[in-house]
Amino acid sequence: MNNTIKFFFVSIVTVSLYFILFNKEDNKKYVDRILEERKETEKFFKNSNDSPFKGKKFMGLNYFPPDISFKTNAIIEKLEKVDTVLLKTFDNKEVIYLKFAIAKMKLKGEKIALILFKEINNQNKNNVFLLFNDKTNGNQTYAGGRYIDLSFKNSKRIEVDFNKSYNPYCEYDIKYTCPIPPKENNIPLKILAGEKKYFK
Repeated sequence: MNNTIKFFFVSIVTVSLYFILFNKEDNKKYVDRILEERKETEKFFKNSNDSPFKGKKFMGLNYFPPDISFKTNAIIEKLEKVDTVLLKTFDNKEVIYLKFAIAKMKLKGEKIALILFKEINNQNKNNVFLLFNDKTNGNQTYAGGRYIDLSFKNSKRIEVDFNKSYNPYCEYDIKYTCPIPPKENNIPLKILAGEKKYFK
């Protein structure tokens, strides 16, 4: 093996090792960040006056392990006309939301398009709301679907991290009014990320 070939081989190995180690480090930082966010959520549920468990015993939330493969970037397709829609709730009521945009993404090899909503009276115009169902509903996760809060900053892409998906308060107490995900947001996959059922 001459020196040129040796140099080329060593360079390839070095670059490969760099990217492997770099990605592992990124992975670890990501997992640590998700776990830290979950700790803060647990503190809120346990101690806050706004917790759905105020005055009740809190057993701790159940989660899937953080999995970076359930984090993806979606292309935003804004609707020509932002219109209000009525979403049904678990207690047979209706709530008004703005049907804001379509988020198109690829997840686990599947192409998915989900509707994004905005709350009518939310003061932060960047806050976007995603409600979804998937193939884990009623088994590993809450039968009524889960939510993700997103931040949209007038770009053409948005990060959608299903590790941050959480249960509506209706899972913990039926006194709450919670919108039901629209049928367009049924994901034909098992989303093994985010919060699991509270009651087993």
